[in-house]
Amino acid sequence: MIPNIIEDRVDYICFSNTALNNYGIWDIRPIPYFHPNPTKICRFVKLNLHLLINGYDYVIWKDANINLNKPCTLWVKELIDKNKNLGLIKHPIRNNIFEEAIACKELDKDDARIINKQMSFYSKDRAKLSKSTLIESNFMVINFSDANVKKVFYNWWKELNNFSIRDQLSLPKVLCEWNIKIQYLLPSRLCVRFSDFFDYYVHKD
Repeated sequence: MIPNIIEDRVDYICFSNTALNNYGIWDIRPIPYFHPNPTKICRFVKLNLHLLINGYDYVIWKDANINLNKPCTLWVKELIDKNKNLGLIKHPIRNNIFEEAIACKELDKDDARIINKQMSFYSKDRAKLSKSTLIESNFMVINFSDANVKKVFYNWWKELNNFSIRDQLSLPKVLCEWNIKIQYLLPSRLCVRFSDFFDYYVHKD
């Protein structure tokens, strides 16, 4: 996908093991990880950006089915101006991981036994996690110059490896463990599907 906005100060990096047209824009890199579940391969890239991309203070993650209508430099500037280290979007419908776990099971997003095991493990912190904001993690602005942000991603991958591939179930738990300054990038109940800042395309089966 060609970016809607192309900026000279931005490097455009795509991780894929499939031959793709780079349109003279994308730096297409192989994924140094294999798993029989392709979703987990995608999660490996997303949760290990601090290891896969070196030399950048700020990294913007977007899922492949999203295009940006706001310049990357302005997303980063928002974090800098607000003195925050991680830009996230709240889930537009559900409030916490326990509500999300129910939805994931109803929609058959992962093995219900794995999700139940994860929620059982998290139940000891239920009071705190019930108040921890559920994140829709298809778009993030990340300050990797902050050591604690790197630790969040390291531990996020660790949680996902131990439990469900639904990364939204584990991120709030990890965020509760680290003092990360978060900037919420959109108003509550608004997400990339309905914001003018994004073009959103439905995933092809």
